[in-house]
Amino acid sequence: MTDLVPRYLAKLAGCATPNAVNQLHIALDTYITPADVEAILRHAAKAALPPASLEWLARLQAMASQSRLPLQPYVREAVGDSASLYTHPDLPPAGRTLVVAFAGDAHRLMMPTPVFLQHCRARDMDLMLIQDQTRSYFLRGGGGLADDFPGLVARIGADVGRRGYRRVVAFGVSGGGLPAVCMAVALGLDRAVSVGGSSPDIEDPRLALRGLSFAIFSEMLARRPVPMPEIVLVHAAGFPRDAEKAAALAALVPARRHPVAGTGRHNVLNERLVQGRLRPLLDALLLDGTALDH
Repeated sequence: MTDLVPRYLAKLAGCATPNAVNQLHIALDTYITPADVEAILRHAAKAALPPASLEWLARLQAMASQSRLPLQPYVREAVGDSASLYTHPDLPPAGRTLVVAFAGDAHRLMMPTPVFLQHCRARDMDLMLIQDQTRSYFLRGGGGLADDFPGLVARIGADVGRRGYRRVVAFGVSGGGLPAVCMAVALGLDRAVSVGGSSPDIEDPRLALRGLSFAIFSEMLARRPVPMPEIVLVHAAGFPRDAEKAAALAALVPARRHPVAGTGRHNVLNERLVQGRLRPLLDALLLDGTALDH
């Protein structure tokens, strides 16, 4: 039994309404591991859980099974109030890849976190997931690590630098896509991947109401260090709005656009998940030596 199981049972017992149970599951979806899901499933085989719990577990299990991989043994370490590091319990960083992932507004990577992790190859990569509770494109920092974006970049850079990974990839979805690219440029990382992300010259009108703007992103990209990281801009082939944002960003920095064929929604990773084709796409985006043709 992982430590999560007794905590889950205690929180479940405290849920007075079906909506409270649903909110508990939504929160857990943002940070638990594949092993946590398996542990709760094992408990459910021995002790009764309410139908809502069983439905939640069945949904996660069905999505995770699309990876066709054995259970990925990630363990979670909280590195901030809303930042988590997922590592292989037996393999050191040397010779492996760290993915620094910027979540979207739902605080996940277009799907429940244990499902995403189950589609990653733990032997090859660890993952640091940063969430922005203010939903402000990380302009107010994120993960409880800093109060603004430059501070967040500096904090992550110092943390990553001491860990000794062979490669570091910045990965962001939706509102996390542009911050991922800017951090990779600022820190000289190996690769940046933006999935459905924006461009500094396509402002979100909600930001002005909070006294925020994309100006810091424009400044970071204008510095153009040498060498630049490899930048990959992913979007659904059939979703024009995200294609427009990718084209705008590619006009500012050297980048490769990757429209995903056979998809037509902003949530392109979830579409590939439903199609049973997410794992090869993530292999190509996050690991080196894999052709990007998915």
